[in-house]
Amino acid sequence: MIAAMRIIGALCLLPVAAFCVFGFLATYEPIEGGALGWRVGYGAGIVTCTCAALRLLLKGGRSR
Repeated sequence: MIAAMRIIGALCLLPVAAFCVFGFLATYEPIEGGALGWRVGYGAGIVTCTCAALRLLLKGGRSR
C-alpha cells in the first residue's frame, strides 16, 4: 500500500516538473522586462519536483 502511494505521488510530481521545464525554456524567448525571476522560479520548481519524486521512488529517508 505504501509503495503504491509513493509511486502515485512521484507520478503526480513528474508532470509538474515537465511543466516547469517548458516554462523555463519559454523564458528564453525575447520578452520585454526581466525574465530572471521566472527562470529562477521555474528552475526551483524543476529541482524541487525532481528531487521529491526521486526521493519517493528511491525510498530516501530514515530506515525504521
